[in-house]
Amino acid sequence: MNTTTLSVAATPIVRTVPALSFAAARTIVDAAIAAAEPTGIAFSIAVVDAGGHQVAFARMDGAGVITVQVAADKAYTAAGFGMATDAWHEFIKDDAPLAMGAPAQIDRVVTFGGGIPISVDGHVIGGIGVCGGHWSDDVAIARAALAAIA
Repeated sequence: MNTTTLSVAATPIVRTVPALSFAAARTIVDAAIAAAEPTGIAFSIAVVDAGGHQVAFARMDGAGVITVQVAADKAYTAAGFGMATDAWHEFIKDDAPLAMGAPAQIDRVVTFGGGIPISVDGHVIGGIGVCGGHWSDDVAIARAALAAIA
């Protein structure tokens, strides 16, 4: 059997990066639910890893069916671009080709608030997406949820 020894002397060929744990994702979802309950608004909350894969999810009783997909897509957008979804409007509003192209041609991109990247030591390790209220309500719940792991 042939084996290859990989040398990492001059240029590293692997890197070690932090990863989002299920325990952390579950803590985030639970904190979002706790923040949402007093509002009387039913939300869906999605937490994804750095690759945009769902790690934890909750749909509160009464949350609309469409909130499931939108919450997941907000989390995916935040993790994939390392940028909160509410920042997209400012980012694209004065750039007509980007404003027309990004939302229409990049699958799952959401350009309004409720998605926030989750970062550790400068590494994006995931994202949270919240949907159920006005986008500003969604942002407030997402921020409260992330405070639980800050």
